[in-house]
Amino acid sequence: MRLTVWIPEEGTLELNYMWLPTFIGMNTVLKKEIEEHIAPYVVGKEFSDKLQLSLDSVIMDFIFIKCPIPGLREYIQALRNIDDTQRDEQG
Repeated sequence: MRLTVWIPEEGTLELNYMWLPTFIGMNTVLKKEIEEHIAPYVVGKEFSDKLQLSLDSVIMDFIFIKCPIPGLREYIQALRNIDDTQRDEQG
């Protein structure tokens, strides 16, 4: 599972906040800070899997600095092991 979602029809990249802990996903100030932090990595860049993977690392590092909570790193890293690529196919 990726921490970002590419929406090719719109040409946008969105934070996949629904998988994040509620205190992050519902924190509009923190989400805005994350968006501002990753903007230099994506604005004017061509989207690719490599870019999306690197963004995951940038986002995780930023979250861990802003929210130094024991176990949070392990929780978010575990999300990356979830394979949601077949979700749409299974209904």
